[in-house]
Amino acid sequence: MKKFSALFLVLILVAGCLCPAFAAGGPQKPEITGNGPYCYLNVGDEVHLWVDAESKDGGTLTYQWYSTTVDDITTIRAIDSATSKEYSYKATKGGITYFCCGVWNNINGAQSEPVYSRLIMVWISPLTPVIDSTGPDVHMKVGSETGVWCHATVGEQGTLTYQWYKTNVNDITTIKAITCANSSDLDLKQDYAEVAYYCCGVWNNINNRQSDPVYSRLIRVEFFDPEPAMPVITATVPDCHLETGKEVPLWVDAETTDGGTLTYQWYSTTANDISTIKAIIGAEGKEYKFNDNNTGVTYYCCGVWNNRDGRQSAPAYSRLIKVEIFSNEPEPPEVETVQAIEIMEMPNKLEYKDGEALDLKGLKVRVLTNLGFFDLNDGEKITATQPDYNNPGTQIIILSYEGVSDTFEITVKAKEAPHPDPTPDPNQNATPDPNQNMTPDPNQNTDPVDPNKGGENKSASYLPYVCAAAGLVIGGAAVYFITRKKK
Repeated sequence: MKKFSALFLVLILVAGCLCPAFAAGGPQKPEITGNGPYCYLNVGDEVHLWVDAESKDGGTLTYQWYSTTVDDITTIRAIDSATSKEYSYKATKGGITYFCCGVWNNINGAQSEPVYSRLIMVWISPLTPVIDSTGPDVHMKVGSETGVWCHATVGEQGTLTYQWYKTNVNDITTIKAITCANSSDLDLKQDYAEVAYYCCGVWNNINNRQSDPVYSRLIRVEFFDPEPAMPVITATVPDCHLETGKEVPLWVDAETTDGGTLTYQWYSTTANDISTIKAIIGAEGKEYKFNDNNTGVTYYCCGVWNNRDGRQSAPAYSRLIKVEIFSNEPEPPEVETVQAIEIMEMPNKLEYKDGEALDLKGLKVRVLTNLGFFDLNDGEKITATQPDYNNPGTQIIILSYEGVSDTFEITVKAKEAPHPDPTPDPNQNATPDPNQNMTPDPNQNTDPVDPNKGGENKSASYLPYVCAAAGLVIGGAAVYFITRKKK
């Protein structure tokens, strides 16, 4: 019974000791009582870092070491496997590194908030130098002398060494070392145009040990040909739409990149094509003003040259500026011009005999003009060729009107053969020969010819002669009786 009472008292004492800890919200933060000093090492040396801490409530302490390259505890990063109160670090390169240790208090699986030691600075010699400044970018004429430079410092006693590098692209990973370029400055002189980039590597050297290098920025060096740079046209007057007689105000703005002097020449063309421009005599300023009384559209542009050291650049041309001149006066009516004629209806007569004149009655011709058309009827105002009766058959008749023509065909018939003339010759003697025997031949058939048989009636052919003779006899008798009566 006494043993049981003693054990109960022990439990009460333990509970009394633990209750304040749990009442405070878990294990208390540990207290750091000391840590290692700042260290100064050479590359290859090893340093032993340590921290002392204690628990106020009997807990177990755990550790984690951190490092950073700047004097700012907010930038620390945990070091793998560095989880004891001591940490050994071997210096592999020059520079300054800061270390600190975080400590936790642990009781029955519960862990307190950490507490951190101060930052312990470890200075490893030789330190990497710091580049304070470099020379500016360089823009020089071919053949000129120039140089680049680099200034560096280091926070300890040491000797700085240098190496210059060059590349033709703006990329430090492509640099190549320049032979015998081992000082803080580099003299340059070239007889050809080039753009190159230079940088300088700097090392710190102490006791036959050398720091890691530090590199300057890339310094751009341009050697340019003294040929003046082509100017840059920055603005031109907008397109113009003006009434005849108004002043046309053309202008252009341009600038140079090398301080040269600009000269100007204005050009014009009627086509929207810069290859067709022609120089305007006397138009040689950045502005060109003139009056134009001719309506229409003209395009203008300005050529600009850069002049420096007695040399002239290639020209830069402005855009084509459209200038449209218009008139408020009414335009004169358009003059009607004949373009073609077309036969709409053929003439009534298309067949001709020898000697017949061309007849265009019934012909309908349509006259086509720039303003429309109108019709001409029956050959009105039309000029036409005539039929050729020496060449019977189909012929082409050409119709003409104010310089234009159309054609149609006619048929010309051949001439008819001539018929014999039945009229007697008036010079022939119709008086019967008295010596001629008028006694009819008893053997001759004197019967009238039957007209149905196609024979000839000979008595009918003598009838005129008989009548003439009878007339003469009667006339003579009449003259005789009248003469006797008067006696």
